[in-house]
Amino acid sequence: MVGKSVVEKTVLLTMISIVIAGLTVPSVAVSGTENLTVPYKDVPEAEVILSTSFEEEWVLDEDNDYVAPPGWDVDGICKSHQRNLEWATHYWNDLRDDESFYHLSHSGTSSACVWWSDGYGEASDVGIKQNEWLITPELDFSMYTSVNLTFWSIYYWNSTCRNHDYVKVSTDGGETWETVADLVHEEEWWLGGEDEGWEEWNHYEYPIVIDLSEYAGESSVKIAWNYNYTGEAGSRAIWIVDDVEIKGIPDATPPSVSIEKPKKAIYIGGNALIPFPITIVIGKVNVTVNATDNIKVKQVEFLLNNETVHVDDSAPFTWTWDKIQFGAFKLKVIATDGAGNTASEEILVLKLF
Repeated sequence: MVGKSVVEKTVLLTMISIVIAGLTVPSVAVSGTENLTVPYKDVPEAEVILSTSFEEEWVLDEDNDYVAPPGWDVDGICKSHQRNLEWATHYWNDLRDDESFYHLSHSGTSSACVWWSDGYGEASDVGIKQNEWLITPELDFSMYTSVNLTFWSIYYWNSTCRNHDYVKVSTDGGETWETVADLVHEEEWWLGGEDEGWEEWNHYEYPIVIDLSEYAGESSVKIAWNYNYTGEAGSRAIWIVDDVEIKGIPDATPPSVSIEKPKKAIYIGGNALIPFPITIVIGKVNVTVNATDNIKVKQVEFLLNNETVHVDDSAPFTWTWDKIQFGAFKLKVIATDGAGNTASEEILVLKLF
């Protein structure tokens, strides 16, 4: 005896054959996966994302509490300066060579500087404590495969020094920060010390180069120089930063994309019933796409006959095709990464109801 399920499938295939025979299937050109990125032969040159030597006049920042380089932010707990030295501020400020006793810029005549606090003019609950921040504008790393931060600096790296010269990164607008370097207390940054009178100082002898590639692909990045001192007894020192440059290697690698569902089969109620030479969908189906990238997939666009029907910006990339339609459709998906590189795949689908 022939099984019931076999009879049902036979009847179903007969009905579909009749339907297909009565259809006028439009001519729809379907191609496989395509890479829409212009190929390149050499590794792309690094692009400058941010560069400053602090020569521009500092202006009030967005919250109007400190002056800062245009577009930057300065925050902290200190408001004053060394006694009798107005240019030696306890917070990040624009230090100009013609205002101080020293020539402390690396290039030009200006640098960013924070002086150790003697407590003069500070609130009683602050005293000699410091928590001073110099923060870049929001930066977009989404189009880069690697990112490097380089700057020149003067800082004291003796292990008895009680202040911390932190370099930090935020990817949430400054809500939280990750420390990527502590120049004073991490030995890998104990550079220089060879200039007379500057023993155990990096007196612009070596640049600070920090690999920020772990943040490549992020669309919102801020970098901060955080001078922190909590009040312990011990030596402290100034910190000067100059000639900041952030460079990135552009991402030229396209994502990969494939339609995982539907495949060549007959689908009823969203489930594949049996393999078939073409893709037939009866009723609704959840279109599922697998998209990957060497950095990050920004979005996947779903199109029917070249008209966008859905855009998904987070995995898993899916779209529920539940509209009642009858005919042949070109189902196409386009994956895009942060640099604008794209890849696509398309299939022909016969949709019934």
